[in-house]
Amino acid sequence: MNTDFDYEIVPHGYAHCFNDNCSKASSCLRHWIAQHCTVDVPLITILSPACFPATSAGCAYFAPIRKMRVAWGVKNLFDNLPYNKASDVRNQIIAYFGRTHYYRIYRKERFISPEDQQVIAHIFANNGIAETPIFDSYSEVYKW
Repeated sequence: MNTDFDYEIVPHGYAHCFNDNCSKASSCLRHWIAQHCTVDVPLITILSPACFPATSAGCAYFAPIRKMRVAWGVKNLFDNLPYNKASDVRNQIIAYFGRTHYYRIYRKERFISPEDQQVIAHIFANNGIAETPIFDSYSEVYKW
């Protein structure tokens, strides 16, 4: 079992599963986080034992343990672009995310998902920019 897991990253309200008899338990994110519960979080959301399927093959609540590579920050995204082009691209990115979400990304309060990274790359390409967008930093997070 991974002992360096930080339980604080589990989204509030994410359902936990305590079905130890499930054949998919070792690869299920819901079961895995249930094994990492801490005393710091006294209330959690769990799957009702009445909803456990008779066979694990058909579990509608199974969530595989997967990580995704996310990007953080856009402060340096426009450094190599001419001012006019950078301004146009920035405005298009703000139009896509919304001003509040954009500035949360700018301040690294929110990550940029792989799908959103592709949208930003598409905005670059639509503006005639051949280079791939390079964000401030990258990390891997669990795919909830």
